[in-house]
Amino acid sequence: MARGATEDVQTAAASGRMAPLRVAVLGFGTVGQSVVRILTERPELGADVSLTAIFNRNIAKKRADWVAPSVMWTDDVAALLATRPDVVVETVGGVDLPYAWVSAALKQGISVVTANKILLAAHAPELLALASANGARLRFEAAVAGGVPIIDAVRTGLAGDTFTRVDDGPVPKDGPRGAGGQRDPAHLRHSQWHL
Repeated sequence: MARGATEDVQTAAASGRMAPLRVAVLGFGTVGQSVVRILTERPELGADVSLTAIFNRNIAKKRADWVAPSVMWTDDVAALLATRPDVVVETVGGVDLPYAWVSAALKQGISVVTANKILLAAHAPELLALASANGARLRFEAAVAGGVPIIDAVRTGLAGDTFTRVDDGPVPKDGPRGAGGQRDPAHLRHSQWHL
């Protein structure tokens, strides 16, 4: 499961929430099946997470007997969202349809976890604004830095810094040097970071 969804589970548990986090999955290809396996086969998640629905085209061919019979299978995203999951995990990929589905979830206040780089490249600011406006979260840590948990580190560990740009430009191995070969502390305050 993506890190953001795990954090949502931990937040729910810490807040005293008694009901398990209701999770629906969009897509049952390779990634979607892996997410569903994690949600259904990890006993430590049992009391905290409940898989409620799976969306996929042609569900007759995709339906798996190892998924609990209580899980709804559908080829209709509106029906999946009507089950009112707490979190939707988008594993479909692409832009147009996932954008419509993720937007619909966020507009209903349903949080979304995605690793869809192309969707985020095309629509991240708009989707983040939708999430914020509707009390939902958009988590995408798995789409960044090869899944290394960098987003949370930047958000919490560097919260006092202001970022205006992140790029992959060259930086000397031991960082920039000022006059006399000393580290330039002013550079550390710049808003341009090379990661």
